[in-house]
Amino acid sequence: MAPHIECPATYLIQPDSIDKARQCCFLCLQSQNGPYAIQVPCRRPEIEKEEPSPFAFIRPKQVNPTENASESDAVIWNRMLDMYYEMGHWKRWLPFYGPVSVKEVEFEFHRAKDQDGLYEIYDVKSVDIKRVKNIADCIIEKNEACNDNAKITMEYCYGYMHNPSCPVSTYDPQLLDFLDPPTCIQEEANEAMKRKRKISILETVDVLKECARSPQKANGLGTLDGMAQDSCIYNTEYVNTTVLVILV
Repeated sequence: MAPHIECPATYLIQPDSIDKARQCCFLCLQSQNGPYAIQVPCRRPEIEKEEPSPFAFIRPKQVNPTENASESDAVIWNRMLDMYYEMGHWKRWLPFYGPVSVKEVEFEFHRAKDQDGLYEIYDVKSVDIKRVKNIADCIIEKNEACNDNAKITMEYCYGYMHNPSCPVSTYDPQLLDFLDPPTCIQEEANEAMKRKRKISILETVDVLKECARSPQKANGLGTLDGMAQDSCIYNTEYVNTTVLVILV
């Protein structure tokens, strides 16, 4: 029996339910015929918080523990590693063989899934970390300018009130797209600072490569929530554009 990396998890997809997983991420590989992507099933549902009812007689909605169970990062990384080795079984036993480069990438689908279960992709490119940092810096500077203005006008972003410099203050749902309302500049700045911290980790430690080679180290690092980009996890019914990790 082949060795298996033990990974802690709150829930592990059983073999007969892998194809029914509602979330996935993509493993991008390079072959002699060009790049391709493998859809990796996983369980990472977004749990909607239910507002408490003011009426005591109304029971809260029942939650299915199986459908809402979430797998750990270690389990998902381990599954990606297993699928990586499935592309070349015999190589798994070569000394020192394994992923040598792991990056977040963007790509476009060329066509739907082939009969072999692979996606042909194109325009594969690494996430432009310098550009992401510049955008984050710009957001942080706008928030600082907004706060400086608030010290004079006393118009702080708080609750439903927003500083005139905040994008939310000029938003009118009757004139603009109600499905995509702007975010408060303070929230954007907080996310920008988190992004910069994650990028700092990427620039000092090859954390993605470490997770690929030793999945059990992935828990707690938040790599699948995105390092230089947004989450790598997608709902399967909305899979149609970009993302994840490239192993070379």
